[in-house]
Amino acid sequence: MPDIASTRSLHRSRLAGGLLALSLMLGCEGSPLPPTSNIADSKPILIQALDAWKKGEKPTSLAALNPPIQVLDSQWDGGWALVSYADMSDGVVSGVNVQHYVHLELKSPKGKTVKKTANFLVTTSSHPVVTRQDQDGD
Repeated sequence: MPDIASTRSLHRSRLAGGLLALSLMLGCEGSPLPPTSNIADSKPILIQALDAWKKGEKPTSLAALNPPIQVLDSQWDGGWALVSYADMSDGVVSGVNVQHYVHLELKSPKGKTVKKTANFLVTTSSHPVVTRQDQDGD
């Protein structure tokens, strides 16, 4: 038969584990998760960003839009040119974002042309964000 001290220790461990699980479910400081992004709204945001890149604009130029769009893409920031793109997916919810796969033809700052399939996550909140996930710095 277990003694009282080991029983209390077991109960404390279970209580601590339950509190940890509860805090993870609630998030930091009890803030709820943002709403799931809308698939229908994600595609126009992504196309707007890709069209700006293809025109030679900087990612920061999209911050002047209403609403502003934040773009996180190291190749675009690094001076790569977008020669062409072809949308390959209608998008699928991934966490609170929408994931899109897009065929890109890029030109490096040194003139090398690269074709690849890129993975973009789009957040369609009041502050839209386009984030590229496959960046390898070719």
